[in-house]
Amino acid sequence: MQVQEVFKKFGHTYTYPMNREQRNIFHSIMSCKTKQRGTHTYTCKCCKKDMITYNSCHNRHCPNCGDFKKEVWIEERRKDILNVEYLHMVCSIPNEALPLFLQNKRITYDILIKSASEAIQELIYNKYKVRAGVISILHTWNNVADYYPHVHMIVTKGGVRNRCWKEVDNQIDINRLENVYKRKVIQKLMKEKIKFYNKMEKYQEKKEEYLLSLLDKKWDCYGK
Repeated sequence: MQVQEVFKKFGHTYTYPMNREQRNIFHSIMSCKTKQRGTHTYTCKCCKKDMITYNSCHNRHCPNCGDFKKEVWIEERRKDILNVEYLHMVCSIPNEALPLFLQNKRITYDILIKSASEAIQELIYNKYKVRAGVISILHTWNNVADYYPHVHMIVTKGGVRNRCWKEVDNQIDINRLENVYKRKVIQKLMKEKIKFYNKMEKYQEKKEEYLLSLLDKKWDCYGK
């Protein structure tokens, strides 16, 4: 069963509130390659036979028409992969920071990706004196589809030193990674004009106090 079929069959039972972007995605997927989108015609060069098909929604979240773009993206990433071993690293945020990230997505997501990559490269350089390669991707949900921003990274086992490749283990202490990473996130957030809404509005005048309190929380990080 495709996502579009699930939406059509069960969409009316979904009771959680959706923002404007989510509603647009929902309706785009629902109407993708249906008569609501109109049609276009392909003509065979050999037999001159016409084939009429429905238009796609072209929404990047739609699995119905976004599969080709996904394959192109994967192929482009293959060009970035080196013929070396990689580690899988993940950096996340504490539950207490979820409302902040939800209300300041444009700012916080960028900070999350940069801080995770910087922390890993800094620790690897300090230990092995090499600059490792990192490819990062942001996930904004967990395995049960709850809102939970975190960064997945593949990190090279080895790196560049004096313009030459050096094979090293690149194993770093996870506790040290958590400490360096969360401090980088907080330092960057301190410099930004972040907003607090609804129940979080009380922190608008206590931004520094709130951000510093997050340092005492558990920021889950792991590698394998």
